[in-house]
Amino acid sequence: YGLGTYVTDAINGVDQSSSDYLLGLTIDSIINGFVSIFALSFGNASNILNKPGFRDLYASITVCAEFAFSYLYEGARKFVYDFANSLRRRFAF
Repeated sequence: YGLGTYVTDAINGVDQSSSDYLLGLTIDSIINGFVSIFALSFGNASNILNKPGFRDLYASITVCAEFAFSYLYEGARKFVYDFANSLRRRFAF
């Protein structure tokens, strides 16, 4: 994720020299790693539920998980970003 975003931003002329940019890219990369682990686990569980008789339940769980996960993802990203910024300000790095 991080490398692809970095290359895409370089092509699009995004300023990548600021520490805020690098911090945000690092945080997004870490969180996306955890998202990938969760998605793999959810994908394995969904193979069990995606069978005749379970499809309505599967669809409901998928929609609920999508909303919940997107809310958690944004909250986690903001928390980690704010925490990292407070550490950076405190220790001036």
